Amino acid sequence: MVTPDDRSNRLYKTPRLDQAGGNSLAPQSRCCCHVAVMAMCLLDGIQLAALGLVSSIVLYGLLGIVGVIVAFLVFFLAVARFENQRLVGHFEPVTAPWPHTPSSYWLKTRERAAGIGLQPDGDLATIKSHRKVRGLLSLFYTEDRLVLASIVSSTSAIGSAKRTMLRSKLSNGGLLESTDCPGLNDLTGVTKHVVLLNAGIEELLRFHRHQVQATGLEALPFTGPAREENDHLAHARGGRLVMLKLARWTNPQETSLRFTWRGAWVHLTGMFSEIGKLQAQQHRTHVRRAG
Repeated sequence: MVTPDDRSNRLYKTPRLDQAGGNSLAPQSRCCCHVAVMAMCLLDGIQLAALGLVSSIVLYGLLGIVGVIVAFLVFFLAVARFENQRLVGHFEPVTAPWPHTPSSYWLKTRERAAGIGLQPDGDLATIKSHRKVRGLLSLFYTEDRLVLASIVSSTSAIGSAKRTMLRSKLSNGGLLESTDCPGLNDLTGVTKHVVLLNAGIEELLRFHRHQVQATGLEALPFTGPAREENDHLAHARGGRLVMLKLARWTNPQETSLRFTWRGAWVHLTGMFSEIGKLQAQQHRTHVRRAG
């Protein structure tokens, strides 16, 4: 007969150890532990896989971005290297009606130039055989002939270009060029190229004269017709590029050239330098251009 004390002893008696020294309930406990460990391992594996996936996505994304940048640089370098640049001989004198459709920028800037006292000295258009680029060029002098103004509007397969350039010859043999739009710098360093983003011709002329004064040098007058002076400046720039082995002439007449690989690289790095300089003029991006 089982007494209450016996039942109490059975309920609260310390479990018997098995032969291996473990608890008599150990098989069930070990099963539960194994399930918990497997679950933890599974969770750890999922977390590691997720981290690995995210890391792979980030890595491949960065590699993709780097690849795009490298491809752009290689493409631009190749274009700069093999593009044939015609320096002189690709414009001819024209009068209205214009052979190419003029942009409102060209018409309005040309009108404003005459309105502030600049003296017109010829209108030019790209020759018919020059099919890659079609454009109009209007040339002006200031009354003292210390500034040569070039108003350009052109279109090509890759887009359009609108630019006003003011140039002055300096007493040290250099050239100062002010423009309202970033463009091709003189890689030889003879020309000082400055930009006043989106400036109208009145503002640009004031800016240019201030830049001339800041050099501390005397501006020399242009003596020949504007077209001849414009061609002479372009050809002289080409000659300096060839002399420094940054470019090579592509014809015996020495009217067009191509960059060497070194010249193309210098041009590419110069372009990024020009973009960096324009960061200080971001506030002028809202300024509306003529036309």
